Amino acid sequence: MMKYVLSFLRRNRLRRRKKAAATPQTLIFVDVDGVLNVGVNDGKSNPICFSMSNLERCEILQHTTLDPADSGIVDRLVAVSTRTLENSGENPHTTYKNMASGEVGDLDVVDVFVRRLAQLIRAAGPQRLVVLSSTWRTPKNAGKVVKLEALISAALKKPFTFDAKTSLSESRGAAGRLKGIRAFIEEHCGHMLASTLRVLVLEDFHASPMNSWTCDGAIIASELDAEAYLHKCIPSHIQLAVKLLHTYDEWRTASGLQVQVGSGLMMKHFARGMAFLLREPDSADQVVVSKPVICPGYDADLSAGRTSIRI
Repeated sequence: MMKYVLSFLRRNRLRRRKKAAATPQTLIFVDVDGVLNVGVNDGKSNPICFSMSNLERCEILQHTTLDPADSGIVDRLVAVSTRTLENSGENPHTTYKNMASGEVGDLDVVDVFVRRLAQLIRAAGPQRLVVLSSTWRTPKNAGKVVKLEALISAALKKPFTFDAKTSLSESRGAAGRLKGIRAFIEEHCGHMLASTLRVLVLEDFHASPMNSWTCDGAIIASELDAEAYLHKCIPSHIQLAVKLLHTYDEWRTASGLQVQVGSGLMMKHFARGMAFLLREPDSADQVVVSKPVICPGYDADLSAGRTSIRI
C-alpha cells in the first residue's frame, strides 16, 4: 500500500512539473513615473510630475518675470498641457491636460493609466509576476506603494501586491534601469520551471529618448534594440517573447523649445501590450481595430474621453 501511495505521489509531482513547464510564465515590469502618470523632463534632475497643482502654478507664473531656467520649466509644462493626443490612440481633442494627475488616493497617478495597467495584469493570466522597477521601490516610498497597490486592487476587484522588485543597486540613468531589468530576468530564469517566458516592460526610462545609449556594449536606439538586449540573457532551453513599451513623447514648440515627456500608458501602448499578452498580431502603427479588448470582470471603458476603448 505504501509503495502505491509513494508511486502515486511521484506521478502527481511529475504531472504538476510537466504542467508548470508547459504553462507560459509572464513577467510584467512596471515603472510608475512616466507610466502611471506624466513626467516632464527639465534636463536637470528627475522629471517633474505633470499634475494639476503643478500646472496651475505654472499658468500663474507664466505671466510673471522669471529667470531663464525657471521660465523653461514653466513653458514646458504649459506646452505639454495643450498637446493633443490623437496620435497616441486617444480620443480626438484629448490633450495631456486631460491626463494630468490629480492626487488619486493621495498619489500623483492617473486613474485611467492605473485601470489600463490592471487590465494588462489580468490579461497576463495567473502565471504572472508583476515586478516593480520604478524608483518607488525604494524604502522611503513604501507607503506610496501600499496606496498604489490598493488602487490596483480596486481596479482588479481583487487583492493585489507587487510580487517582486528589481535590485536597488542599479546605476542611474536609462542604461542602469535596463540592466536592472535584465539582471532580474536572468536570475528568474535560473529557477523557473516553465519552458516559455513572456516579458512585458512598461518603461519611460526617466522621460528620456532611446537615442543610441549603450548597455554592456550594445547600442540601444529603439525598443527593438532593448528587446534584443534582454533576449541575450536567456538560456537556450527557454523560449522567450519580449515586448518593451517605451512610454515617451517629444516635440519642439513653435518657439523651438524641446519638450520631452514620460507620456504615461497611452492607448497606443495599452493596445500593443494587450495584443502581446493575448497573442494577437502586434502592430506599432495600427492601434484601432474593429473590436473592443475586454477581459472577464472588466469595464471596457478605459478611455480618457467619453467613448469606450476600441483597439
